[in-house]
Amino acid sequence: MKPETRRKIEDFKTRLQDNGRFEELFEHLPDVCFFVKDRKMRLMMANTACLQLLGQVSMDTVVEKTGHAFFPPAIADAFDKDDQRVLKKHLPVLERVELMLEQNGMVSWYCTTKLPLYSRSGAVAGLMGITRPIKSADPRLNPFAGMMPVVDYIAKNLKAQLTTSGMAAICHLSASQFRRRFKQCFETSPLQFILKLRIQAACRLLADRTINIMEVADRDREPHR
Repeated sequence: MKPETRRKIEDFKTRLQDNGRFEELFEHLPDVCFFVKDRKMRLMMANTACLQLLGQVSMDTVVEKTGHAFFPPAIADAFDKDDQRVLKKHLPVLERVELMLEQNGMVSWYCTTKLPLYSRSGAVAGLMGITRPIKSADPRLNPFAGMMPVVDYIAKNLKAQLTTSGMAAICHLSASQFRRRFKQCFETSPLQFILKLRIQAACRLLADRTINIMEVADRDREPHR
């Protein structure tokens, strides 16, 4: 963008009340989670869809909280890694395809984008981002097509005793080929991936105050084979 074009846009925005408050648009996009974080990776803004994803009902319990307040360490650390890329290297995270466990216990594909936010002085003041579910027909899922059958199998058998050889057979691969290809897609091993989903599922149950910790342990216990 030419400097003159950028200046015209900024001049227009400064004439708007509260710089336009464009974030309100995301309240009318219920399938898009919108969020803003400060330089300390603390949430400062979130739309209703994002609050629901976090299991919250009000910004009062979200403002100045990091992902570690809502997700187990392994998951929050992955979010932090992307945030640091944006905040320290000033590099965007564009169309990152990832899997998340939803409130209903289903594993769904999401697409996330994060961009740096700049202060009036030009320094990075934080980041803004969106994440939204994507459908299996979306072309962005093409690199993961070979892994989709085993992801569905894991989601349906999360409490079972899953083995690498069994999962590899679903993809018609050897165990070593499966481990290598799975890590290329998800940047983690199959067993670490399963553990991550199980932790998410346990956290969902613990958030339900009608269920005690022992019940969560019983539900998450793997059957012996």
